[in-house]
Amino acid sequence: MGAYLKHDSYFAPANYDYFNNTMEIMVGVPVYVDGELKAVCSSSRELSDMEDIVGGMDLSSESYLCLINETGNIVYSQWEDGELCAEDVKGGSVLNSSNIELVRFVENALAGSNGYEKVTINGEPTYIAYASVESVGWTVLLGIAQESLEEPANALVAQMDSTGEETLNKTRRMAGQVQYMIYGAALLLILIAVIATLRQSRRIVKPVVQLKNAGRMFIEREDAVLTKGSDYFDALKLYTGDEIEDLWKTMRELENNITLSARSLEKVTAEKERIDTELSVATRIQSDMLPGEFPAFPDRSEFDLHSSMTPAKEVGGDFYDFFLIDEDHLALVMADVSGKGVPAALFMVVTKTLIKNMTLSGRCKGPGEILHEVNNELCKNNDEMMFVTVWLGIVTISTGQLISANGGHEYPAICREGDGFSLIEDEHGPGLGIFEDVDFEEWEGELLPGNLLFLYTDGLPETTDEAHEMLGIEGMTEALDESVRAIKEMGDNENRLKEMLTHIKTRADEFKGEAPQFDDLTMTIFEYRGKKD
Repeated sequence: MGAYLKHDSYFAPANYDYFNNTMEIMVGVPVYVDGELKAVCSSSRELSDMEDIVGGMDLSSESYLCLINETGNIVYSQWEDGELCAEDVKGGSVLNSSNIELVRFVENALAGSNGYEKVTINGEPTYIAYASVESVGWTVLLGIAQESLEEPANALVAQMDSTGEETLNKTRRMAGQVQYMIYGAALLLILIAVIATLRQSRRIVKPVVQLKNAGRMFIEREDAVLTKGSDYFDALKLYTGDEIEDLWKTMRELENNITLSARSLEKVTAEKERIDTELSVATRIQSDMLPGEFPAFPDRSEFDLHSSMTPAKEVGGDFYDFFLIDEDHLALVMADVSGKGVPAALFMVVTKTLIKNMTLSGRCKGPGEILHEVNNELCKNNDEMMFVTVWLGIVTISTGQLISANGGHEYPAICREGDGFSLIEDEHGPGLGIFEDVDFEEWEGELLPGNLLFLYTDGLPETTDEAHEMLGIEGMTEALDESVRAIKEMGDNENRLKEMLTHIKTRADEFKGEAPQFDDLTMTIFEYRGKKD
């Protein structure tokens, strides 16, 4: 966690290893990939080496050595109790001590300089020297009680008190000189101890510093260099025979794995970009195949219509169509191909072309026969067993007569003057492309001036919210009735049908909330106005 927060190598405070029955210290090195933290590699090392080093130093029996890290936590301490004892320090950091004088001293020591001060420790004045170990971010403290330093001089002064005044004064002067000599010797001893500690610490942590530097170079390398390969860790050759070697081998293996992953990602990204480009082109082609200019028949006052399609993927399987068969007959088509994506789009193109060509050919008597012929064509060589649901209606413009056939599609909805929307439950046949030689029943009705006919795919009633509840037919008809009231307030506006579809789409989006759109959503609204006198 310290390496993660620091974004660099981190040496944790010493702790007790109950499995090996010894004190140890842990070091963590963060591993970043493309600027993002992917792992933290850690290793532990017993403090027995440090204890042996300190024990072998020529230090006074009255002096104490302590190591603290950059946060004031005690790494190692010879104080067995009190304010610099690792077990007695509140919160693990000396900076949390109630001894303000000690806290100020530690803050100065952690600032990175070298020196010494007299500080009250455990209620006893103590001279403490400090020095920074920059390679690991530690600070060495070496202290000796003032009483221990002054004891020889004080004893000598007491002995001289029994002599004469002149001898006493001379002795006191000599004692003062001795005292200063003792201070100098103590400080020299402290300096020697600090230098020895620094040398030993460099020997212990040098491999860790090398790993840290290799990790930093690996993180800062260019992506192009990474895909070609790198050997920042392999070049170290840290055959130390301990946990450092295990950590080095792990980092070397991680470096190789990241390089291989980067090469694989580069290939996948290039392939994805190619596919995205092709899908974008396919989307534009599909959009261009559907009627998209509105008003579609600006010179015809007997009717008006508007359509929209929102695919769930870049390329959808839904489609709509409308076209004049002759001056008095208008064909309306709404269809939904099984599946999504490019295969559905290709099947849609074939179906749309067959329906329009068969309708305009004049060889079929009505919608039922047209769907019969188109179905037989789609069944040929349909090895993928794809199918499409189709609603086809033909409106006689002069009379408002509507004849339709339904190949497994959703029921259309109609709104007559003064009423809300309701479904036209016409006769359903199977979807096209499943069974050959299927006869499709026809439905016949009459549209009156002011009537609205709404065609749609199942993506609208099956709109699903975050709780997996569907909008349903009831929710759809409520949205339709709301849209009718909205366009009535607009009056005679050429965009009223477009605004009606926009209102319905907005209502569906509000219902699903943050849930994804699972299916294409395609709609057509047709308004029959009749001939004006």
